[in-house]
Amino acid sequence: MGMLYLTCAAMICCTQINDASNNNPVSKTHSLIKQGQSQLKHGDYSGGVASFRMVLHQDSVNVAAIAGLSQAYNLQQKSLLADIYKRRAAYLSYDSGLTALVANDTSKATVAFQTTLDIEPRHPLALIGLGQIAFAKGENDQALVFFKRATEVNSKYSAGFVYLGDALSKLSRFSDARLAYEKAISLNINILDAYIGLGNALIMLGKHTLAIENFDTALLINQKSEEAKVGRTRALQHQ
Repeated sequence: MGMLYLTCAAMICCTQINDASNNNPVSKTHSLIKQGQSQLKHGDYSGGVASFRMVLHQDSVNVAAIAGLSQAYNLQQKSLLADIYKRRAAYLSYDSGLTALVANDTSKATVAFQTTLDIEPRHPLALIGLGQIAFAKGENDQALVFFKRATEVNSKYSAGFVYLGDALSKLSRFSDARLAYEKAISLNINILDAYIGLGNALIMLGKHTLAIENFDTALLINQKSEEAKVGRTRALQHQ
């Protein structure tokens, strides 16, 4: 692990400080984080641990401090502790991004998801989060990059392939989208959105009977699905 994610995590730490502590907790926390980073850079690993722990005494969920402890323990060759704190930092950063995304604060969500990836580059949910933001902005090529990467880092996560299929469909790559949806179904036979996406892709490929079969399966999973009903009607009209 490098120093990069400590700097990136510091970008969101100031929003997580407890304003009730000391005279200027934000400034003090930021100074302690910079001090800890400097100590690690100059080989004072124990000093770095102490600095980051002082931050956590004020703010127990400060991502930059937790990531800093992970880095410090890794440098001390304490791999188990390093991994525990790395996972904790990634979880908190991702959760912050998810909360921001639900609140439609895409700028904050983007920073949080990117920080998560700086901590843990193989974090499929953070990749999907960035993909969703790009997709909502109409940046379909960029969304495709994120979704494809998500399926590469976790090839067993079925929802990742649904997002990939959606991005491919948006780019009119319906044959590739079909493969993505079929992969999602092979991983989870009850994944509703994959059958709907596959049905829509099959319509565009002129395979209307097969499309109807997939919409029928979707309706077996959720008989109230309006998307499946609409898709089935479209397929019937094209037969």
